[in-house]
Amino acid sequence: MPQWNKKERWRIVELFLKTQSVKTVQRAVAREMKRAPPSPNAIKAMVKKCRDEGGVQNLNKGRSGRKRSVRTAAKKEQVQTAMENSPMRSLRKQHQALNISYGSLWRIARQELKKFPYRIQVKQPLSAQDKARRVNMCDWFHEAMAAEPDFIEHLWFSDESHFSLDGYVNKKNTVFWGSEPPTHVIEKPLHSEKCTVWMAISCQGIIGPFFFEEHGRTTTVNTERYVEVLKKMWTTMERRGIDTSTEWFQQDGAPPHTAVASRQWLEDHFARRLISFRTANEWAPHSPDLSPADFFL
Repeated sequence: MPQWNKKERWRIVELFLKTQSVKTVQRAVAREMKRAPPSPNAIKAMVKKCRDEGGVQNLNKGRSGRKRSVRTAAKKEQVQTAMENSPMRSLRKQHQALNISYGSLWRIARQELKKFPYRIQVKQPLSAQDKARRVNMCDWFHEAMAAEPDFIEHLWFSDESHFSLDGYVNKKNTVFWGSEPPTHVIEKPLHSEKCTVWMAISCQGIIGPFFFEEHGRTTTVNTERYVEVLKKMWTTMERRGIDTSTEWFQQDGAPPHTAVASRQWLEDHFARRLISFRTANEWAPHSPDLSPADFFL
């Protein structure tokens, strides 16, 4: 169907109002505009729109030319109620349930109701006992900072993390142009190879990274290997001229951290300046979000 601009529409309406003849309008359009004339129904529709709406342009149209649904106050209230009752329902399902076009629903939600699609955070569940231990730990931190104003400047937070060494293959971007199906395949191991890295962070800087590996291959973290990493940390602190007699050390409650040999080594070097599981200054379990090594480093 040919598209007519505003000037052409007004000329067609003007010709019809003067002649009251569809045939005359079609001949005049073909002569003046050098193009196929509009159909009789199209001419009548333009005239009717001019009489009913006082213009010849389609109202409530977006960039695509499709007519937009009118966003009434009732429709806005309907959308607000639906989103408050089911805030986790997607806009696709909302538009199906409310029988409102997706585009109109999106504009009401974003532009008028100022809604934003926030991502749900996945966190480890905390029991009532875990929360109580967190509160106790926070109280202890406040007391320690009140007793020693520079306490936090001498505290080292530590942890290890696992990193995958295999890249992700996007099959949509991996193509093979040819006239026959290829025999070429991309091999991917069943289990991704990983490396384990340990680091410590404080106001004084970072110690590490130290890798858990033997002969160039990644190894698991056990008590013996963890103690070897702690020895490297201690040597690094001494080499940097850090007064180890004033430093505090934090670790979580992973089994290699709390094993008898690990705790004995830490107590021999840090005495009571140790924050860990099963110590006088206990680090609350299930609290990776409270350690800078996890949420910052």
